[in-house]
Amino acid sequence: MFGIYGYKGRIPASFMECFHIAFAPKDQNYIQEDDFTELDREQTKNYIEYGDPFYEPELWDDEE
Repeated sequence: MFGIYGYKGRIPASFMECFHIAFAPKDQNYIQEDDFTELDREQTKNYIEYGDPFYEPELWDDEE
């Protein structure tokens, strides 16, 4: 179950273990519980930087 919670004070980033991000269709006017996906820190960083939570940079082999 999801809801909106309030907290007065500072929450250190190190306390956050995962994030729930809604991936709802753009034509949908509301978000359902099934639209949320749990992402860990690395996946969230990839989502913010590359737009893809499951992005994995390719490892280039410099030896040719």
